[in-house]
Amino acid sequence: MGNVVIKPQYKEMNPFSCGLSLVRDEEFRYAYINAQNNTLFPFGLYAWCDNVFCCGFARVMRYNKQNEKKWGIINALGEVVLPMKYDNIWTLNENYIHSIKVAIDGKEHTIDASLLVKDNSLSGLVYIKTYIVEDFKKEFGLDKIEVKAVLKTGRLFFPFRTTYGEVALGNTEDIVVSIVANAQGKIFPLLHHGKDTGASSLKKSFCDIPNKEKVGRQEESFRWEDDEPWEDYADYSGWSREDLESGLADAFEGDYDEYKSR
Repeated sequence: MGNVVIKPQYKEMNPFSCGLSLVRDEEFRYAYINAQNNTLFPFGLYAWCDNVFCCGFARVMRYNKQNEKKWGIINALGEVVLPMKYDNIWTLNENYIHSIKVAIDGKEHTIDASLLVKDNSLSGLVYIKTYIVEDFKKEFGLDKIEVKAVLKTGRLFFPFRTTYGEVALGNTEDIVVSIVANAQGKIFPLLHHGKDTGASSLKKSFCDIPNKEKVGRQEESFRWEDDEPWEDYADYSGWSREDLESGLADAFEGDYDEYKSR
């Protein structure tokens, strides 16, 4: 609308990507800022950074104590997902993101960046559409939105068709549902507070799980109810509930046939 949201203050500023812009201060030091002009990390932490993110990743470089260049990769939260130990990392390209070329100790290797991705990270968020809860249920033919917890970690989520939605709530006030895309380009529903609509990053919600140390191997797509037959869960076919809770199923990585053969 022509309003100044970030006043002129940088020696250099690049286009936003994944909700972040690479800028340089008066001393020509690098940092990324978000739309609220908050830095992702302190100026000068890295001696060089990619000017845009690619699939939620950016290369960064700094000098070690021996004044040698060491490269790594960060995500849109500023987290180092590939350690700062590489002699070189070739330019990131979305067409080759599953085969990033790197060099370390004089040898070249390739790395699959998909292994660095955390599913449904709440960073670099783009809001496609936001609904009040009743409108969301009506739009997608739902009777209710049932929030559940991952039994092993307590992270909250809600099942939705063939995927699951994320939860970023502190209380039960002002709740809306948005269809969002994150820094890795994944699209999913997000339950959050209306006041947070448009925020480029949010924190996932967790709850306390009683006796969660007794729970064995659990997947986010798996949950039992006391009145449902244990055998209905194909991923754990053959195992008893006691086997899972005791950790026996976990010891055999859920492979019941392997357990029987022993």
